[in-house]
Amino acid sequence: MPQTHSELQMSKTDWDKRYYHGRYNRYPFSDVITFVMRNFAKAEDRGAVRLLDLGCGGAHHLMFLAQEGFAYHGVDGSQESVEIAKQRLADAGFATDTIAKATFDALPYEEDFFDGVIDRGALTCNSAADLPALLNEIKRILKPGGLLYSTILNLESTAKDSGTSLGNGDYENCGTRLEDAGILHFTTTEEARQLFGAFEMQQIIKAVNTVDYPPEDRTVVAWNFITARKPA
Repeated sequence: MPQTHSELQMSKTDWDKRYYHGRYNRYPFSDVITFVMRNFAKAEDRGAVRLLDLGCGGAHHLMFLAQEGFAYHGVDGSQESVEIAKQRLADAGFATDTIAKATFDALPYEEDFFDGVIDRGALTCNSAADLPALLNEIKRILKPGGLLYSTILNLESTAKDSGTSLGNGDYENCGTRLEDAGILHFTTTEEARQLFGAFEMQQIIKAVNTVDYPPEDRTVVAWNFITARKPA
């Protein structure tokens, strides 16, 4: 059977050379903490709440999940990231057998497995053509009623301006801190609603930060923070 576009794209991507997905981050993003605690903190048994960090990098979110007593899982396409994550967790006395190397089009989990999936800037490191298949794979592993938290770059970001447009909101060779990120997808609120059409959309927050001074360094950093639920 011939490979799909997604399989071809994933197979040619060397994730160990893409340094955008946080392998050296040490601390969790505050919006991820808010998502997790708002939706899962009141569980009677946190150890029964399975949460996956998609593109887990060096375990900055996994450490937080482990410390809070959740059943944490992490997956990353970079072997280097997986090794860093396992070492950090082991050094802190946490188990490492729930960390795996895999691409997002073939996640190594059974159907209806997770209560929540966290995507903090991992899906946005893919082309528009690949995203529907990746979102379907996330939907497959979520339990009915499970939540996906996803952050995707917004087209208002000036980071794309230094890059090369590939069409459909895809850019490569972006500068500054996105320099080694490879292909990135920038979306709009309306497109995000369409992309996540297989889910029940709960919320989209467009977060825009503008650096106004000094004037020569003016930049706009914009993200869509998305919370979506797998239909029950």
